[in-house]
Amino acid sequence: LKLGPVEHYFDAETPRELAYRINASYSEYIHKEVGRFRRGYPGDRGKDRRITQGHMLWRLNNNSNIISYGVVDYLGEANYPYYELKRCYEPFLVSCELEDHGYVWVTNDTGKRVEGILEISLFDLEKNSFHSTIKKEFLAEPDDSMPVISLDSLGQFLKRNIVYIRALSRDRKELGSWIEYADIERNLNFPEDSGLEICQEGEFILVKSRKFARCV
Repeated sequence: LKLGPVEHYFDAETPRELAYRINASYSEYIHKEVGRFRRGYPGDRGKDRRITQGHMLWRLNNNSNIISYGVVDYLGEANYPYYELKRCYEPFLVSCELEDHGYVWVTNDTGKRVEGILEISLFDLEKNSFHSTIKKEFLAEPDDSMPVISLDSLGQFLKRNIVYIRALSRDRKELGSWIEYADIERNLNFPEDSGLEICQEGEFILVKSRKFARCV
């Protein structure tokens, strides 16, 4: 549990690959478990009382020059798990529970009512395109955590698809987003050349790619 499901990733042949494998697997652990803690109950139980009693990440930073389960490394640099933890700790969380049946959730710990529209799409890694988008309105009171829609609405889909979810306010501002792989990384065929690039536009740094780019 300290390192996460390392078996979901290719065996490392270089120090760089080992660093990626450990950080990516720990990020996957955070993604799955913190999302589950925040939701508080399984989606197949319908509307239910949250039974979680919170979550504390035991280790923020590594205190020596090692590769382990700190989300900030020995030099003070934020690792891949840090950004996953930041996403999962957002006061308003949109997340996906993907077991035998899939559910799209909203968890509202903001202290105020949140309402808007969920957009759920499938992204095909091989075709490099979105398809099968569905939309669903939601309203979440403070301390609400609930499954809004079942992924059964999308029908059957291939494991090379990625579930991409956005929560939007009525005026189309993004409230949160979530990406869920339908299979483990070791089984997915990611594009070798994503066309990833970075540039500056005024006061903003823009990161973009032509194809799906992981662990940016």
